[in-house]
Amino acid sequence: GEILMIQLSDWIEQWGAVTNDLSQAFILYVPHLVGAIVVLFLGWAVARLGQIIVTRLAGTLNRVFGRLFAKNQRIRIRLTDGAINVVGGVVFWVIIVLALTAAAKIAKLDVFAQWLDRMLAYLPSLLAGGLIAFIGYLAAKFIRDIVTVTFSMVGTERAQILGIVAQSATFLVAIVVGLDQAGIDVGFIITLVGILVAAIAASFALAFALGSQTFVANLIGVYQMQNYLRPGQEVRLDDVQGEILDLSTTSVVLATEKGRVLLPGRLLSEETLTLLTPDSDDDQQRD
Repeated sequence: GEILMIQLSDWIEQWGAVTNDLSQAFILYVPHLVGAIVVLFLGWAVARLGQIIVTRLAGTLNRVFGRLFAKNQRIRIRLTDGAINVVGGVVFWVIIVLALTAAAKIAKLDVFAQWLDRMLAYLPSLLAGGLIAFIGYLAAKFIRDIVTVTFSMVGTERAQILGIVAQSATFLVAIVVGLDQAGIDVGFIITLVGILVAAIAASFALAFALGSQTFVANLIGVYQMQNYLRPGQEVRLDDVQGEILDLSTTSVVLATEKGRVLLPGRLLSEETLTLLTPDSDDDQQRD
């Protein structure tokens, strides 16, 4: 019993010594822990403030774009709410990672701090790649509007499709350049995108060629008859007779007894057109 009491006394002394050491270590560690918590709180506050500032700046940028393109409603550059939230989120988490790194060093969490340092070393390249992709996103929308308006002005019905194709191609290029800037091997991606773009371009060219046959036929038909037709003349095409009001690039507008009639230009080449001139007794016909 006496031996047991001696062992119990030793255990109590050892436990007291361990508890005392732990208490002293914790007391010495408390300033580091408090400092890390303060840094994390300040980092969160700065991150929220940065997110709000970026959101406000994006709203200001949208208003500037609105004023620049106010005269042309068909060209619009605007950051969507989703894009603004993404940019704000990136700013928020970048600041949070910086705060976590500082807090880990203050808290003496060396392994975690080293891992965060490696992440921060890679962060500039990642942000540069993301910035390139974001600028490409804005440029792609602008190019889409420019292409759509340009082809609409020349009467192409597929102007919106052309705009979407131009937007997609621009954004794909920006994504590839951004990934390359971020240090990602894009060799396989470039090959895959090249094949995809070539397939889309070939399909689009075929569809456009087949779909534009009517447009080209109308254009040629009106062009061939421009030397013979002018507003004010009376013409007859099959059972349609009327006075020419206007000649567009692809059609002829007639004023008939039943109202205005639009004659596609291809009919001028395919059908028999009779020109009824007021100062001639004979009809001039052209097949």
